[in-house]
Amino acid sequence: MAKPKALKKDFIVDGLEYGTVLLSKGSIAEGMKVMDKVDDQLSRYELQAKTQAAKELVSIMSSEANTPYRGYAYDGIMLNGYKALAFLRLSNVDNCRVELNRAVKRQTDAVEISRQRIEAVKKKMEEAKDKERAEKAARDPKVQGQLEKEYSFLDTLKVYGDYENPFVVYLDGLFFMAHSVGPADMERARKSFERASQFAADNPYVKQDLAAMEAAASGTPIPPTTFVIFESGSAISLKERKILIPTFVGSGAVPAAFPVPSRSDDYVRSLSITAADKVEKTQLLASMDSVIGLEFKKELPGIIRRTIMSTLAKAGIDFGASQVPYLNILSGAFIHGSTRADCRSWYTLPKEIQVCRVPTPEDRKLQIAPADGGAPIMVQVEPGHFNILHVRSVTSKAPLTITQITLK
Repeated sequence: MAKPKALKKDFIVDGLEYGTVLLSKGSIAEGMKVMDKVDDQLSRYELQAKTQAAKELVSIMSSEANTPYRGYAYDGIMLNGYKALAFLRLSNVDNCRVELNRAVKRQTDAVEISRQRIEAVKKKMEEAKDKERAEKAARDPKVQGQLEKEYSFLDTLKVYGDYENPFVVYLDGLFFMAHSVGPADMERARKSFERASQFAADNPYVKQDLAAMEAAASGTPIPPTTFVIFESGSAISLKERKILIPTFVGSGAVPAAFPVPSRSDDYVRSLSITAADKVEKTQLLASMDSVIGLEFKKELPGIIRRTIMSTLAKAGIDFGASQVPYLNILSGAFIHGSTRADCRSWYTLPKEIQVCRVPTPEDRKLQIAPADGGAPIMVQVEPGHFNILHVRSVTSKAPLTITQITLK
């Protein structure tokens, strides 16, 4: 994983990948430096989106792949979540609180930023001279059939609230459960667990967290507990697909490059956690495929219209240039370099995030193993009243990596 270069168009996405790798290797200080720089740049882009005419940030002629990657809302929210976990590893409670507050704000801001961006795309399309031809192409039955084939699975994704991330909501509950400084913090923890339990209605452990928090509010202490957070697999990535778009000049058609989400099914389905001869299995908290796919789906109408319009506009340049031989070479190079789909995304995010909770046994020994087979790992839980075992598995055959965090 290459170190991101400052001010390059891929700085944010490269930084997210590089920072994640550093944190997973235990290089917390170096990883946090990278993540902080990415966070600062994301914040600048978010401020631009709020204060600058959003229409000015939308380009038709240039491929999105050639413009700076500004990030999706889930990028910033997960970034704050990972930074919060890193600060917990450093026992830095104050900065962890800051990151969780920033994640909440980003979730709130994302609704308005997205609305402005989608509206800006619509206005830009309305002003474009190729508007009617592009809309006619988008209605073409063959084009619609191909688009339906590529994107229909987005309708099958688990639905969450707008830009809400169940993992960050759950982490918010854990933190304020362990580090509440008054009734307001305890209520925040309760509400976060309540919201997380709505996202993961079939997860018994989140319901237990909510019940424990409600009991704590009435004066019943929560016993020593170990929380397992399991990140499994690789999230949706984007692949380029070419679809022929009619030009309505004779019988001509040109290939348009679309970014299409692609899912990976090579992942560990769950973990078995053995504590004091009792076995529990991690259960789904958050489908990151859904978090990513749902946000992409919101942007999809604009992506389709912009891609078709851009392709037809460039085809127009090519047709005109073909009448002047020496310009044809230049226009061909321009089209080749500006018709790539923007397939950039944070590839190292997991496919699923699962959780489990167990009473910490007196000997503090746990056994962790893939539920569908695999060598068990013995873990000696570090001293603490509340502990987190953060487990990562990239593929079904890759070894588990386990990071211990003393929550309290």
